Amino acid sequence: MNKIPNLFASSCSLPACSALGFCGATEPFSKSDTLNFAAAQRLPRQNGSAEKSLNLTSENSLNFAAQISSNLNLHSSVSPQSAKLYQKPIVVITGGEPLLHHKEALFYEFVCELLARGYEVHFETNGTIFVDFEKFLAYKSCVFAVSPKLSNSAEPRERRLNFAALRSLKQNAKDSFYKFVVSPEFDAQPEIGEILAACESEVYCMPRGADRRELESGAQFCVDFCLKNGYNYSDRLHIRIWGEKDGV
Repeated sequence: MNKIPNLFASSCSLPACSALGFCGATEPFSKSDTLNFAAAQRLPRQNGSAEKSLNLTSENSLNFAAQISSNLNLHSSVSPQSAKLYQKPIVVITGGEPLLHHKEALFYEFVCELLARGYEVHFETNGTIFVDFEKFLAYKSCVFAVSPKLSNSAEPRERRLNFAALRSLKQNAKDSFYKFVVSPEFDAQPEIGEILAACESEVYCMPRGADRRELESGAQFCVDFCLKNGYNYSDRLHIRIWGEKDGV
């Protein structure tokens, strides 16, 4: 029997399930859509407003690391009592492909510093970069959302699938899971099944949707796809709430 997918949310159990400005308030979204957006209304507010989200692209992450590495204590002025209410954010490093930088000294130092200060670090990756977890031990404390490219990307198979890298992430990371975008125009299940046969992991699927209309048209298909195959459905709440607006 297929596993019943998490179509609806329960309270998030992650110890650090919040982002600077947006919190993934539910378990499915803490793993998938928290990586792009979150429910700001669930975040404890300070000084009357939500804090800003921290979502680093691979293009600016090295510059950001240099600018912030000496000033990560964002709440040094709060009182001990109010500090107890503060939730550490999830720091999401996305791209491009962020793991292209994983051997860079400054990049690695930045990740180590974030972890040392109690931040949860998530990576969004296509799963093609092999990470030497024994040499770079800090990555064992990170979470990886892995989105292998499928054949509809028009990328050659040898460039989009690295099963050794996928198995390494699964075996060594704090947590890892697959995230796929599905649509009626392409049957993703055979290729997802092939990836799972090579390296099994939890699967989250979201509908394609750059705007509300496209999202609405694809959501039912995605839900049915998840029910049929035993996957988790993950919505695009940022599109539903803000539409095509940038920076959310």
